[in-house]
Amino acid sequence: GLELVPMSVSEDSKSEIIVSLEVFLLTLPFEIEGFDDEFKVVWTTYVKNSETNVVSLFDIFPFDTPQAMYDIGGILETAPEEIAVNTGTSLDVSIKDADTEFYISAPFVSTTVVKGISPQWVNAHQQVYWNKNVVDQYHHNGDLYYAKLLPIDEKKVTFGREGGAAWLDLIDEKPFEAFYFDGVCTFVTSPYDNLEELYEGIE
Repeated sequence: GLELVPMSVSEDSKSEIIVSLEVFLLTLPFEIEGFDDEFKVVWTTYVKNSETNVVSLFDIFPFDTPQAMYDIGGILETAPEEIAVNTGTSLDVSIKDADTEFYISAPFVSTTVVKGISPQWVNAHQQVYWNKNVVDQYHHNGDLYYAKLLPIDEKKVTFGREGGAAWLDLIDEKPFEAFYFDGVCTFVTSPYDNLEELYEGIE
């Protein structure tokens, strides 16, 4: 089974059970017809497999994917009607559906203060769970292990929420920690890596 575990993100932060909003621009090193560089917006948390003792990322619901594949326990009752990511002097994210609206704005920072990333956080991103215990394997190079974080003053991060969607209850009013990655992170994925194991013996 899976159980929630505390996680530290930066090298000097304390470990807490957290829900993270991760926003990143996904690009490919080659061209695929119909695919353009795009922002990904995902809510995640961190779990431990009680059998292997391995700590992994758990995608609660990545909003850019079909809702039916990622809905866990009815938390995301309807697929959002609109996901918007804007960049200028700040990173602005808006998520809307029929009766719910969530937005967050984080200013871009210019600072000489940098932090290292927690090895625990890096290791958790090698294996990503989503619905029905399906696992994606991620293979990272040194970009992630040696990534530098630019901290954002949590007091300058603004957000709002309206509506009755159950997933709003997972979000605290004050961010635990906020930062930007300084640089590019490269990874290769092996999606649905454990399907054969999950469905072994099923005809």
